[in-house]
Amino acid sequence: MAKEKEPVDYLRQLLIIDEAHHVAPDRGNHKGFLDAMVVENRKYGQEVLVATTSPSQLSQWLLKNISIKVCHLPNDGRDIDLMLRFMVNKYEEDRFVSDFILLKIGEVMVRVSTPDHVETTKVKVSA
Repeated sequence: MAKEKEPVDYLRQLLIIDEAHHVAPDRGNHKGFLDAMVVENRKYGQEVLVATTSPSQLSQWLLKNISIKVCHLPNDGRDIDLMLRFMVNKYEEDRFVSDFILLKIGEVMVRVSTPDHVETTKVKVSA
């Protein structure tokens, strides 16, 4: 029998998934394997980094449980609405919508959530 892992407070393993909307598509109220894995394995030191060009096609369960969100050049109205919903307080959406739409090449919006801190900021990356 496999030895059970004890909960830890550090990173043991990082799983990176590109084009995550193919692996964890939005299926409404259905929670898929990746959704459950993200929630259940966090306490054992496993984190998941997902990337997608279509956040509106990504599992809502997954979006709710991602603690760091990075948005870069959204060009679809559904994607902009969705990322605003998951990145800023609903009362601040009007203030941030132009920031999302006006992102330039090399600029991203970042939201970091920790139990005691939520911040959204605009970052410019230079070559």
